[in-house]
Amino acid sequence: MFTMLRDMTAVNRRARIHRQTTDEILDAAGRIVARGEELTLRGVARDVGLTAPALYRYVSSLDDLVDQLGERLYSELTTALIDARDAVAGQPPRDAAPARLVAMAWAFREWALAHRFEYGLLFANPLLAVTRQCTCTERGAEVFGSTFSDVFVQLWRERPFPIPADDDLADDVRRQLEESEQGGPEPLPLGLRYVYLRQWARLYGTVTLEAFGHLSWALDDTRPLFEAMLRDNAAELGFLDVLRGAER
Repeated sequence: MFTMLRDMTAVNRRARIHRQTTDEILDAAGRIVARGEELTLRGVARDVGLTAPALYRYVSSLDDLVDQLGERLYSELTTALIDARDAVAGQPPRDAAPARLVAMAWAFREWALAHRFEYGLLFANPLLAVTRQCTCTERGAEVFGSTFSDVFVQLWRERPFPIPADDDLADDVRRQLEESEQGGPEPLPLGLRYVYLRQWARLYGTVTLEAFGHLSWALDDTRPLFEAMLRDNAAELGFLDVLRGAER
Protein backbone atom coordinates (compact mmCIF):
# COMPACT_ATOMS: atom_id res chain seq x y z
CA MET A 1 0.00 0.00 0.00
CA PHE A 2 2.79 2.42 0.91
CA THR A 3 4.57 1.64 -2.36
CA MET A 4 1.37 2.29 -4.32
CA LEU A 5 0.81 5.65 -2.60
CA ARG A 6 4.42 6.61 -3.20
CA ASP A 7 4.14 5.73 -6.89
CA MET A 8 0.90 7.71 -7.20
CA THR A 9 2.53 10.70 -5.53
CA ALA A 10 5.45 10.53 -7.94
CA VAL A 11 3.09 10.32 -10.94
CA ASN A 12 1.07 13.29 -9.69
CA ARG A 13 4.24 15.29 -9.13
CA ARG A 14 5.47 14.57 -12.63
CA ALA A 15 2.09 15.52 -14.07
CA ARG A 16 2.08 18.75 -12.10
CA ILE A 17 5.60 19.66 -13.24
CA HIS A 18 4.67 18.79 -16.83
CA ARG A 19 1.62 21.06 -16.64
CA GLN A 20 3.60 23.91 -15.08
CA THR A 21 6.28 23.68 -17.74
CA THR A 22 3.67 23.55 -20.50
CA ASP A 23 2.08 26.67 -19.04
CA GLU A 24 5.47 28.40 -19.04
CA ILE A 25 5.93 27.42 -22.68
CA LEU A 26 2.53 28.85 -23.60
CA ASP A 27 3.30 32.01 -21.59
CA ALA A 28 6.52 32.44 -23.58
CA ALA A 29 4.75 31.79 -26.88
CA GLY A 30 2.10 34.35 -25.96
CA ARG A 31 4.73 36.98 -25.18
CA ILE A 32 6.44 36.38 -28.52
CA VAL A 33 3.16 36.76 -30.42
CA ALA A 34 2.24 39.88 -28.40
CA ARG A 35 5.53 41.47 -29.49
CA GLY A 36 4.67 40.81 -33.12
CA GLU A 37 7.61 38.45 -33.58
CA GLU A 38 7.72 35.20 -35.50
CA LEU A 39 6.74 32.27 -33.32
CA THR A 40 9.34 29.48 -33.48
CA LEU A 41 10.11 26.51 -31.28
CA ARG A 42 13.69 27.67 -30.92
CA GLY A 43 12.61 31.10 -29.72
CA VAL A 44 10.17 29.63 -27.19
CA ALA A 45 12.77 27.17 -25.91
CA ARG A 46 15.23 30.01 -25.42
CA ASP A 47 12.69 32.04 -23.45
CA VAL A 48 11.89 29.20 -21.03
CA GLY A 49 15.47 27.98 -20.67
CA LEU A 50 15.04 24.67 -22.47
CA THR A 51 16.86 23.16 -25.40
CA ALA A 52 14.84 22.78 -28.56
CA PRO A 53 14.87 18.95 -28.31
CA ALA A 54 13.67 19.16 -24.68
CA LEU A 55 10.70 21.23 -25.81
CA TYR A 56 9.37 18.23 -27.70
CA ARG A 57 8.56 16.57 -24.39
CA TYR A 58 5.81 19.16 -23.99
CA VAL A 59 4.69 20.03 -27.53
CA SER A 60 4.91 17.68 -30.46
CA SER A 61 5.44 20.34 -33.13
CA LEU A 62 5.05 24.02 -33.93
CA ASP A 63 1.52 23.26 -35.08
CA ASP A 64 0.78 21.70 -31.71
CA LEU A 65 2.17 24.74 -29.90
CA VAL A 66 0.15 27.15 -32.04
CA ASP A 67 -2.95 25.00 -31.53
CA GLN A 68 -2.63 25.06 -27.74
CA LEU A 69 -1.87 28.78 -27.78
CA GLY A 70 -4.96 29.35 -29.92
CA GLU A 71 -7.16 27.69 -27.30
CA ARG A 72 -5.59 29.80 -24.56
CA LEU A 73 -6.13 33.04 -26.48
CA TYR A 74 -9.72 32.13 -27.25
CA SER A 75 -10.19 31.41 -23.54
CA GLU A 76 -8.84 34.86 -22.62
CA LEU A 77 -11.10 36.54 -25.16
CA THR A 78 -14.12 34.53 -24.05
CA THR A 79 -13.46 35.45 -20.42
CA ALA A 80 -13.49 39.13 -21.41
CA LEU A 81 -16.86 38.63 -23.13
CA ILE A 82 -18.34 36.77 -20.16
CA ASP A 83 -17.12 39.42 -17.73
CA ALA A 84 -18.75 42.12 -19.85
CA ARG A 85 -21.96 40.12 -20.20
CA ASP A 86 -22.22 39.43 -16.47
CA ALA A 87 -21.42 43.04 -15.53
CA VAL A 88 -24.68 44.21 -17.12
CA ALA A 89 -27.10 44.99 -14.32
CA GLY A 90 -30.08 47.18 -13.54
CA GLN A 91 -31.85 46.48 -16.83
CA PRO A 92 -35.54 45.62 -17.17
CA PRO A 93 -35.83 41.91 -18.03
CA ARG A 94 -36.87 42.70 -21.60
CA ASP A 95 -33.74 44.82 -22.11
CA ALA A 96 -31.21 42.49 -20.50
CA ALA A 97 -30.30 40.46 -23.60
CA PRO A 98 -29.81 43.55 -25.84
CA ALA A 99 -27.63 45.19 -23.19
CA ARG A 100 -25.55 42.03 -22.82
CA LEU A 101 -25.07 41.69 -26.56
CA VAL A 102 -23.88 45.30 -26.85
CA ALA A 103 -21.56 44.93 -23.85
CA MET A 104 -20.01 41.83 -25.41
CA ALA A 105 -19.53 43.60 -28.74
CA TRP A 106 -17.64 46.40 -26.99
CA ALA A 107 -15.56 43.86 -25.05
CA PHE A 108 -14.69 42.07 -28.31
CA ARG A 109 -13.51 45.36 -29.83
CA GLU A 110 -11.52 46.37 -26.75
CA TRP A 111 -9.74 43.01 -26.59
CA ALA A 112 -8.91 43.15 -30.29
CA LEU A 113 -7.47 46.67 -30.09
CA ALA A 114 -5.47 45.84 -26.96
CA HIS A 115 -4.16 42.53 -28.40
CA ARG A 116 -3.74 43.25 -32.09
CA PHE A 117 -1.17 40.56 -32.82
CA GLU A 118 -3.02 37.92 -30.81
CA TYR A 119 -6.23 38.93 -32.58
CA GLY A 120 -4.41 38.57 -35.87
CA LEU A 121 -3.30 35.06 -34.94
CA LEU A 122 -6.87 34.01 -34.19
CA PHE A 123 -8.79 35.87 -36.88
CA ALA A 124 -6.58 37.28 -39.65
CA ASN A 125 -5.00 33.92 -40.51
CA PRO A 126 -7.48 31.54 -38.91
CA LEU A 127 -5.67 28.75 -37.09
CA LEU A 128 -8.36 26.32 -38.10
CA ALA A 129 -7.31 26.82 -41.71
CA VAL A 130 -3.53 26.84 -41.40
CA THR A 131 -2.70 24.23 -38.78
CA ARG A 132 -2.75 20.54 -39.57
CA GLN A 133 -4.08 19.75 -36.10
CA CYS A 134 -6.44 22.18 -34.46
CA THR A 135 -8.50 20.31 -31.88
CA CYS A 136 -7.57 22.70 -29.06
CA THR A 137 -8.17 25.84 -31.11
CA GLU A 138 -11.44 24.44 -32.43
CA ARG A 139 -12.60 23.75 -28.89
CA GLY A 140 -11.77 27.32 -27.86
CA ALA A 141 -13.44 28.76 -30.96
CA GLU A 142 -16.64 26.83 -30.27
CA VAL A 143 -16.85 28.18 -26.71
CA PHE A 144 -16.18 31.70 -27.98
CA GLY A 145 -18.86 31.39 -30.65
CA SER A 146 -21.47 29.95 -28.32
CA THR A 147 -20.91 32.79 -25.86
CA PHE A 148 -22.16 35.22 -28.51
CA SER A 149 -24.80 32.97 -30.07
CA ASP A 150 -26.41 32.00 -26.75
CA VAL A 151 -27.20 35.65 -25.97
CA PHE A 152 -28.30 36.22 -29.58
CA VAL A 153 -30.79 33.33 -29.38
CA GLN A 154 -31.96 34.55 -25.96
CA LEU A 155 -32.65 37.95 -27.52
CA TRP A 156 -34.69 36.38 -30.33
CA ARG A 157 -36.76 34.29 -27.91
CA GLU A 158 -37.48 37.21 -25.58
CA ARG A 159 -37.82 39.98 -28.19
CA PRO A 160 -38.60 38.23 -31.50
CA PHE A 161 -37.26 40.13 -34.50
CA PRO A 162 -38.02 39.48 -38.18
CA ILE A 163 -36.07 36.68 -39.86
CA PRO A 164 -36.35 35.54 -43.49
CA ALA A 165 -38.34 32.44 -44.30
CA ASP A 166 -36.39 29.53 -45.77
CA ASP A 167 -37.85 30.18 -49.23
CA ASP A 168 -36.71 33.81 -49.08
CA LEU A 169 -33.06 32.82 -48.74
CA ALA A 170 -30.95 32.48 -51.88
CA ASP A 171 -30.75 28.85 -52.93
CA ASP A 172 -27.00 28.56 -52.41
CA VAL A 173 -27.21 30.23 -49.00
CA ARG A 174 -30.05 27.98 -47.88
CA ARG A 175 -28.20 24.89 -49.07
CA GLN A 176 -25.04 25.81 -47.17
CA LEU A 177 -26.97 26.61 -44.00
CA GLU A 178 -28.78 23.28 -44.26
CA GLU A 179 -25.51 21.41 -44.77
CA SER A 180 -23.85 23.12 -41.81
CA GLU A 181 -26.87 22.84 -39.52
CA GLN A 182 -25.87 21.55 -36.12
CA GLY A 183 -28.01 19.10 -34.26
CA GLY A 184 -29.69 19.90 -30.99
CA PRO A 185 -32.91 19.43 -29.05
CA GLU A 186 -34.45 22.34 -30.97
CA PRO A 187 -32.80 23.21 -34.30
CA LEU A 188 -32.76 26.94 -34.98
CA PRO A 189 -34.53 28.39 -38.04
CA LEU A 190 -32.26 28.90 -41.02
CA GLY A 191 -33.38 32.52 -41.20
CA LEU A 192 -32.19 33.15 -37.66
CA ARG A 193 -28.80 31.65 -38.42
CA TYR A 194 -28.59 33.83 -41.53
CA VAL A 195 -29.31 36.99 -39.54
CA TYR A 196 -26.70 35.93 -36.99
CA LEU A 197 -24.10 35.50 -39.75
CA ARG A 198 -24.92 38.92 -41.14
CA GLN A 199 -24.64 40.50 -37.71
CA TRP A 200 -21.32 38.76 -37.04
CA ALA A 201 -19.94 39.80 -40.44
CA ARG A 202 -20.61 43.45 -39.61
CA LEU A 203 -19.08 43.23 -36.14
CA TYR A 204 -16.07 41.19 -37.21
CA GLY A 205 -15.45 43.23 -40.32
CA THR A 206 -15.52 46.56 -38.51
CA VAL A 207 -13.32 45.41 -35.63
CA THR A 208 -10.82 43.76 -37.97
CA LEU A 209 -10.47 46.92 -40.06
CA GLU A 210 -9.92 48.88 -36.84
CA ALA A 211 -7.45 46.42 -35.33
CA PHE A 212 -5.24 46.32 -38.43
CA GLY A 213 -5.35 50.06 -39.07
CA HIS A 214 -7.03 49.68 -42.45
CA LEU A 215 -9.20 52.75 -41.87
CA SER A 216 -6.36 55.13 -41.04
CA TRP A 217 -6.45 56.56 -44.57
CA ALA A 218 -9.87 58.05 -43.73
CA LEU A 219 -10.30 58.15 -39.95
CA ASP A 220 -8.05 59.02 -37.05
CA ASP A 221 -10.77 57.93 -34.62
CA THR A 222 -12.70 54.84 -35.70
CA ARG A 223 -14.94 54.64 -32.63
CA PRO A 224 -17.82 56.56 -34.31
CA LEU A 225 -17.81 54.03 -37.14
CA PHE A 226 -18.04 51.17 -34.64
CA GLU A 227 -20.91 52.92 -32.87
CA ALA A 228 -22.71 53.38 -36.20
CA MET A 229 -22.29 49.65 -36.91
CA LEU A 230 -23.81 48.84 -33.50
CA ARG A 231 -26.79 51.06 -34.30
CA ASP A 232 -27.27 49.28 -37.64
CA ASN A 233 -27.19 45.90 -35.92
CA ALA A 234 -29.50 47.07 -33.13
CA ALA A 235 -32.00 48.42 -35.67
CA GLU A 236 -32.08 45.07 -37.48
CA LEU A 237 -32.64 43.25 -34.19
CA GLY A 238 -35.30 45.67 -32.97
CA PHE A 239 -33.61 47.21 -29.95
CA LEU A 240 -32.37 50.54 -31.24
CA ASP A 241 -34.38 52.22 -28.47
CA VAL A 242 -32.39 50.31 -25.84
CA LEU A 243 -29.08 51.26 -27.45
CA ARG A 244 -30.03 54.93 -27.72
CA GLY A 245 -31.17 54.95 -24.11
CA ALA A 246 -27.78 53.59 -23.03
CA GLU A 247 -25.96 56.25 -25.10
CA ARG A 248 -27.67 59.17 -23.38
